[in-house]
Amino acid sequence: MSNLTEAILILVGLVLSAGAVIFVSGWSKKNNISFLNDNIDTIKNIIYDCVVTTNSTFVNELKKNDTFDTEAAQKAFEMTLASVKKLLGDRYTEVIEDVYDDVDEFFKVQIERAVESAKF
Repeated sequence: MSNLTEAILILVGLVLSAGAVIFVSGWSKKNNISFLNDNIDTIKNIIYDCVVTTNSTFVNELKKNDTFDTEAAQKAFEMTLASVKKLLGDRYTEVIEDVYDDVDEFFKVQIERAVESAKF
């Protein structure tokens, strides 16, 4: 086999390998989008429940004592975020990260939305 033939075969192999990686990557993201769409209500309900829990166990007492401030709001957010991540686990978190890129920003927006919709 000549050097030219070998070089062409190597090049064809590299192109096919790259195409396979791109195909699998796209297929995986498509499946993750489908999984996320199928489970978005569950995810939002878990986030909402975590917001309600944080408010009933932490925020409401501070508001009653008129000690709820910016620092307490940040702590409430961090408590809620920790609960959300714990309850959703790695599978949901990985899918959200794959679909939205920034999982923390996704959670931040959803937590803020839940707080607003609950009108605490």
